[in-house]
Amino acid sequence: MGRVSMPLGDSKENPLDECLHTTENNVQTSLQAIDKSQWGVAKDALERHFSGKHEILLEILYIQVYLRRWERVDEILRMIDESLVPEKNLVVSALEGDHESVRKLLEKKELKAKVICASFLVVAAAGTTETVAELFVGVKDTYTPQTYSDALFLAALGQHSEYLYLLLCHPEISSSYHDMARAHRMLELVCLDEAPNRSLINFFDNVMEAKWKPKHWKH
Repeated sequence: MGRVSMPLGDSKENPLDECLHTTENNVQTSLQAIDKSQWGVAKDALERHFSGKHEILLEILYIQVYLRRWERVDEILRMIDESLVPEKNLVVSALEGDHESVRKLLEKKELKAKVICASFLVVAAAGTTETVAELFVGVKDTYTPQTYSDALFLAALGQHSEYLYLLLCHPEISSSYHDMARAHRMLELVCLDEAPNRSLINFFDNVMEAKWKPKHWKH
C-alpha cells in the first residue's frame, strides 16, 4: 500500500494546519534539546506549546519513558516538586507495575486530563492491553482531542504497536480525523526514516487510510 498524506489547504480553510506547524516546531526543538540535555532550551520550546512548568516536565517525562531513557526519567522525577505529588506517584506506580495504586490515583480525578491520558500509556509499559483498555475507557470522558492525539503519539513513539492499535480501533474509544492527523504528523516528525519506526508509521498510515480514506485521505 502506498504512503498516504493529509491533504493540505490554506490556513483559512484548514486552521489545524497552522496549529500543527507551530506544534511541530516546538516539539522538534524541545526533543532536540532533550537529546542534548539542554533543559533550558527544551523548557522554552515547550512553554510555547503547554501552559506551564508542570505540563512541561510531565511531557518531557513521558517522552523519556517511551524512549526508555531511564536515567533521564529519574532526573526529571527529581525535578517534579511537591505540587505534582499525585502525578509523580502515578508515574512511579505505573513504572513499578502497581496497577492498584494507579487505579486509585485515577479514580480521585485530581489529575489533569493530559496527565491521565499520558499516564495510562505509562501503565501500558508494565501492564497488558486489557489493563490499558480498562483504564482508557474508565477515563474517556475526561480527556480532550489533544490529549487523545498525544496518547497516540506517545504509544507510537514507544513502538507499542498493540497499544497504538487499541487506541485506534477499540469500539469504546472514539477518535477523530484531526486527532489522528495531529498524532501522525508528530510521529513522522520524530521517527524520520529509521527502519523500526518507519514500519510503525506505515502501520499508522494503513489504519488511518482504512478508517478515513473515503472522506479525508488520498494517495
